[in-house]
Amino acid sequence: MRISRLLFFGAWAFIGGVALSSAVSIPFFVQLLFATAGVCFLLAPFRDSRAVLCAVFLVSCLVGIARHTQAIARENLLSAHFEDLIERQEPFAFSGTIVRDPEERKGSSRLVVAPKGEQQGLILLTTNPFTSWHYGETISVQGKLQTPAVFEDFNYRRYLAKDGVYAVMYYPTIASLGIEPPQHLADGFMRRLFEQKTKWKEMVRNYFSPPESGILAATLLADKSDWSDDFSTALNRTGLTHVTAISGQHITIFSAILLPVFLMLGLWKKQATLLVLAFVILFIVVTGFEASAIRAGIMGTLGMAGTLAGRRSDSIRALAFAGAVMLALNPLLLSRDVGFQLSFLAVLGILWCHAYFRRAFARLPEMFGIRDVAAMTIAAQLFTLPIIISNFGFVSLVSPITNILIGPIAPLLVGAGLVFLLAGNLLGSAAAFLFSLPLIFLLSYFSFVAEAFSRLPFAAVAVGEGATFVSATLFAGAGLFVWRTRKERMIYW
Repeated sequence: MRISRLLFFGAWAFIGGVALSSAVSIPFFVQLLFATAGVCFLLAPFRDSRAVLCAVFLVSCLVGIARHTQAIARENLLSAHFEDLIERQEPFAFSGTIVRDPEERKGSSRLVVAPKGEQQGLILLTTNPFTSWHYGETISVQGKLQTPAVFEDFNYRRYLAKDGVYAVMYYPTIASLGIEPPQHLADGFMRRLFEQKTKWKEMVRNYFSPPESGILAATLLADKSDWSDDFSTALNRTGLTHVTAISGQHITIFSAILLPVFLMLGLWKKQATLLVLAFVILFIVVTGFEASAIRAGIMGTLGMAGTLAGRRSDSIRALAFAGAVMLALNPLLLSRDVGFQLSFLAVLGILWCHAYFRRAFARLPEMFGIRDVAAMTIAAQLFTLPIIISNFGFVSLVSPITNILIGPIAPLLVGAGLVFLLAGNLLGSAAAFLFSLPLIFLLSYFSFVAEAFSRLPFAAVAVGEGATFVSATLFAGAGLFVWRTRKERMIYW
């Protein structure tokens, strides 16, 4: 039996184990049963390919359960530690290092700080937006330590805990202790990378005004600080938020721009591909390790690796592998990160159902890729709609139309935006101005479509108390549809 097939089944089984442990608590004797059954299949005298597959499936599922259980145990331990600190009801003072790129929000800035000493876990600081802080900067902090809030429709505490944050402080007293020399090469490299990201943000704001600057910064740098509440609502009502998320399309366009450049410089194809891969990894770091960016990066890496090895990349296997790797690093993403859920299910829907819907929309024109955009939109929404309903409580009725209008320009927007950033950084302000001209038209068109359609009274329909039932029904319908159209699968990433 081919190793790739075993890895494929193992990846899906691992994801299933994490999902099972996320839904219910798995007793130890059940885990022991999984392990025993797996060993029995491997040692059975009648062992064949099916027995090996069953063994891999059971063992991988058990590993997924164990990984999620271990993550929950660590979370409970650190949460209890911070609860003890919070219950003291006194100003809490500590010194620590900013370990993530400072995030700008409307009216505030957010800093993720790792306290110095043996104390584990991170603290999220909300501070004044008019102060400047940097990744790697050491600060002293004094303020009231609090437990993240739990709202009626959103558990902010669990959401932060998935990223290792167990306490928050609002507008504490902060003083800079300077930026210590990097402890290792990677740390120094990250600092320079985030400094470059800050320069790119400033360049976007210098040449564009909101909401256009917000669209471009979100699409290329995963920065939504320029989004107003009204514009964010407009994107949600029109179903266009996903267009600004980092996806496989970004990786494809990024590679298509850089690969010819490296080949023109005289590099061999293998060398050029490896260099493109290095830039893809940098791109993922700059975007802040968003779930969709990591998933797209892993799938893109597998595709390029397959090209170097002279083998065709199977996107379903690449998706399973990407999901398994991400959940191995952080198993809490599956149940607590809506971005991960939407990204994973959207790609799965496209992989399974794109070809079917492309034939169903045979009467739509091929011009500007309209038929492909319509097929991908419906395929992705078939799988993501349950998540959207259960988390946001509404359905966008104009989403198919707006995606058909925006879909054909999305690759142009990403490509032109990347060229704008690179040219402005390498060639100066004159080149940046020149390459900003086509972006003005693309971004204005994007914002016009979003705002115009969001004003329609029927743009989105709220779903009330029946959201859970509707979500379950849609999940079941999507599963049945996949089963009936399983032979229609196409390779796409």
